[in-house]
Amino acid sequence: MNKTISHSVGKSSSSVSDRVCEEIYCEAVNYERFKPDLKNLLHERYSDLAVIYYLEKNSGDRILTEPLTYEPAAELGKSEEEIRSLAWKNTILKKRAVMMPLSEVLREELEDDGTPLFVLTNEKMYLGAVTMYYPDLMDLIADKLDSDLYIIPSSIHECLILPEQEDIYGEDLRKLVRTVNDTEVADDEILSYNIYKYSRAGRSVAIDNGQNAMLSLSTDRPEDVRQRL
Repeated sequence: MNKTISHSVGKSSSSVSDRVCEEIYCEAVNYERFKPDLKNLLHERYSDLAVIYYLEKNSGDRILTEPLTYEPAAELGKSEEEIRSLAWKNTILKKRAVMMPLSEVLREELEDDGTPLFVLTNEKMYLGAVTMYYPDLMDLIADKLDSDLYIIPSSIHECLILPEQEDIYGEDLRKLVRTVNDTEVADDEILSYNIYKYSRAGRSVAIDNGQNAMLSLSTDRPEDVRQRL
C-alpha cells in the first residue's frame, strides 16, 4: 500500500511542501547497520545496502540531514513513489557525480603500479556513494574504461572504481576493504564489507563473491530508477 509521507516542517502549506520537496535527497547506507531504523524510514533495498531519503538543511557552514520517516507530522501530500522520484531527481541534478583519479583526491603522488584507481562521488564529496546507482552512469564509466568494473565501497561518501584486470581478485579487494573499514573509517560512515561488480553485459551492480561469479541480490536497477524520473 502506498503511504503518504510526512515530515516535521512546521505549518502545512503548499508553498512549504514544495520547498521541502526540493530538498529531499538519496543516501546509500548499510542495510544491516540501519535495519532497526529502516522499519520507520522510507527506503529501498539494493543488495546489502539501502537507499534512504533525507531532508537537507543548511545551517551556516554545516549541512544538516534528517531521514524521512512514515510518522505523521506536517503533510507533504505526496505518495511514496512521488517522494522517491523527487529524491532521485534532486540528487542526480543537484548532486552531480564526479570521478577523478585517487591521487588527485589525496593530493599526493601514489606509486604507479599500472592500476587505474578512481574515486566516484558527488561535487561536495558528501554522501556521494549513492552515485553508483545513478542511471546510466556505470555504463558510461565502463565504456570509457572499456571494462567491467569493481566498485569498492570506501565509505558512505564515495566509492573507488577499478577496471577489471586478470591479476586483481575479489578476495584481495575484500580483505583491503575490511582492513580500511576497521582502521580508517568512522563506524557510522562504513558502507559495506563487500565489494561490487558492474557488468556491462547485464548493466547491473551486484555483490562479487570473489569466485568469478556474482551474487545478484539487487531488487532494483538503474533502468528502474530512470523510469521514475
